[in-house]
Amino acid sequence: MNAILHDALQFTDADLALNRAGKLSSAQTRRINKYLDTELLSVAIGFIILWVSIIGIRYFYMPDFIASNPYVEITIEDVQTYLLAFGGVVSVIMVLYTAWRQTRLRQLASEGGVQMRAGVAKTWVETSDSYIWHHLRVDGLDLRIAPQAYAAFQNGAPYRVYYLPATRTLLSAEAL
Repeated sequence: MNAILHDALQFTDADLALNRAGKLSSAQTRRINKYLDTELLSVAIGFIILWVSIIGIRYFYMPDFIASNPYVEITIEDVQTYLLAFGGVVSVIMVLYTAWRQTRLRQLASEGGVQMRAGVAKTWVETSDSYIWHHLRVDGLDLRIAPQAYAAFQNGAPYRVYYLPATRTLLSAEAL
């Protein structure tokens, strides 16, 4: 059982020993940083989509809308001003929040702070039109987990799980 957990969660006995002591291993720190890098890339892509949308609205939609509606008392320059102001405010908020979140999560990850919960595991799958989420609950702690981790846990069996609260990342686990 524990060998299956090792493979599914990609941790070693040395990782588990450090997690028991409340610390992250260097391999786990690298995985957390990779996760945070991916999150940062997602925000950057969102930023690009925002600005492409604003430029598209300004140059492709608004001129036709204004020209075809004689009752609109707004000029294309007004629209451009409003769009740029909106884009600027949203961009500043995105950059500041992302910088704060990334700094905070990287700091917490570097400090370790691994927490442990023990109890009976409850697993379930949640679906939407586009996504499938796999969940694990142990001792009141709900975590979203990868499908391979989901397959490694037996619903109703007792486990001890080690996780990083800042990112809600499951690091390691052991069957009891």
